[in-house]
Amino acid sequence: MSEKPQLTRQEKARRIAYRKRRKIIFPAARITALLTVAASLIFLVVVLALGILPLKYILLLMLVLGAIDRIVYFLGFSRKVNNKNKVIQTVISLVLSIGMIIGSIKIPAYRSKIERMFNQIPLEKEVVYNVYVLRDSTVTDLKGLEQSTLGFQSNMEDEEVEYIFDSLSQGMSVKQVATRDCHSVIDAVNKLYNGVVDAVVLNATSVSILNNFDDYKDFATRAKSIYQCTRNVRLPSEVDKVKSITTTPFVVGIVGNDEWFLDDLTKTDEFRSDVNMIVTVNPNTSQVLLVSVPRDSYVAVNGEDTRMDKLTHATFFTGIPGWIKTLENLLDFDMNYFVKVNFSSVVKIIDAIGGLDIDNPYEFSTGAVAWYDEENEEERSRLTTFKEGQIHLTGAEALGYVRERKSLPDGDLGRNLHQTIVIKALVKKAASPEVIMNFEKLLNALSNTFLTNMETKQIIELGRFQLDKSPNWEIMTVSIKGESDFAYSMEVGEELSMLILDQESVNKATYYINAMLNGERISIGN
Repeated sequence: MSEKPQLTRQEKARRIAYRKRRKIIFPAARITALLTVAASLIFLVVVLALGILPLKYILLLMLVLGAIDRIVYFLGFSRKVNNKNKVIQTVISLVLSIGMIIGSIKIPAYRSKIERMFNQIPLEKEVVYNVYVLRDSTVTDLKGLEQSTLGFQSNMEDEEVEYIFDSLSQGMSVKQVATRDCHSVIDAVNKLYNGVVDAVVLNATSVSILNNFDDYKDFATRAKSIYQCTRNVRLPSEVDKVKSITTTPFVVGIVGNDEWFLDDLTKTDEFRSDVNMIVTVNPNTSQVLLVSVPRDSYVAVNGEDTRMDKLTHATFFTGIPGWIKTLENLLDFDMNYFVKVNFSSVVKIIDAIGGLDIDNPYEFSTGAVAWYDEENEEERSRLTTFKEGQIHLTGAEALGYVRERKSLPDGDLGRNLHQTIVIKALVKKAASPEVIMNFEKLLNALSNTFLTNMETKQIIELGRFQLDKSPNWEIMTVSIKGESDFAYSMEVGEELSMLILDQESVNKATYYINAMLNGERISIGN
């Protein structure tokens, strides 16, 4: 029987040192292995809670994390693995654990950022009413109006009139006041100026529109308010959301107004709609239809034939709910969702996705390329020429592109064409891998840039659908046309320049919208 070879002093020293290091390395390897397993489980739970990844990616993530856990666990706990490999495993486990912990912290923040992209829809608003008399009137309070004639707008709701009379009765005997109907704000002011009535009751919305007319811009200097009351009104929300946004065709109305401040996005009325876009989406056929309705279209506001006016006045007088009813009545469909944007929204969205590439049908120049100078609190602009053909647009350039109409061959109809071109490019870019790669940058840029009734879970559901199916969206457009003419504005009380719509183009848009909502795959003819 052979004897074990005798170890030299140096060999004994190395073996002792190896065992000492192993006593340190082994626990560290095991702790980091367990940390990796725990971090991966937490990371998986957080990802599942976010709900944005499709099932196939969830399964892939589970396989990858499971494989990592098995490897690091084996390396960390096996006695057959030498010190060198355990050190490597410890470092890798530590890096992986830190990465997954950071991810577990940041992912909930992503959901929070998604939620902050959209302003909360206000449930009620304040309506301010003033009683105006002429500036040189000796009347200074309600008591002085007894035995006088008070003008009311005839388009006021019965509830409004009842509230106003209840409020007025606190300072006067309303039984001693005669009333006179005024068919519009202009009619009310004219009756006040001409002495037909001694005072008029006007809400703030009506007064603000007077600034659009040269003959009435001096109203604030020719009249004075002797009484003010404020009424809280609950805002209606009369749209039917679809059960599943990824399996059911749906319609989104996009309304844009000419303001810079994102705080103003929460206003659901008293703004003019410069962009009126109806987007019909069929996720089953991967088709998107864009229908742009000109702002000056002569339509039945709030769906009432007795309130014919410009479409842009629908949002001003009846708010987004009235705007929705106006478009639903015009094109015979039910709107499911709406999105409100303004100037700042457009600039921030387009810059966040790296700009847009479009095919410009003709060359033109405009001074509407603008941005807001926050330091000086004013809008700045520059003259820009857009060449014919393929061009790239920044956010400010895209805004100028969709705002211009005076230098265009078709005026307001040309502006509608430009809006459709930009929206089409935006939808295409939003569905591209480039946007997914810049997801965090996009979320940071888009905080509070929308007002919408879409829920966060529906936005996430759409994102998951895009990741899972990667549909090749077919984006189509239909134009609503018309001819300019003067027509009577029921809200203003004067004839204004309107776009009298071509019924054939209205019927065409109506047909295609409803065909898509019925699940049909459409083909736009010439």
